[in-house]
Amino acid sequence: MARALDPTASNRARLWQGALGRIGEPSLRVYDCRHAAATTWLRAGVPLGEVARRLGHSVELLVATYVGAIEGDEALANERIQATIGGQR
Repeated sequence: MARALDPTASNRARLWQGALGRIGEPSLRVYDCRHAAATTWLRAGVPLGEVARRLGHSVELLVATYVGAIEGDEALANERIQATIGGQR
């Protein structure tokens, strides 16, 4: 008989569904959490190579998948470039 924390698919699914019920998000997928983490890391300025490594992606796949998160930061990029050019950084 499997123990409650054995990493079988049925145990993972049961634990995940229980957690979702407690937070009131019944349709949230593990992938959604992974995507949110990657987007958060990119927007926080974590280097592409490090985000790719943590996700097990190549940098090329990371950029293709999360380009929206990267493109959405044009104002931040301009601010950082200006600060660097102006010697403020």
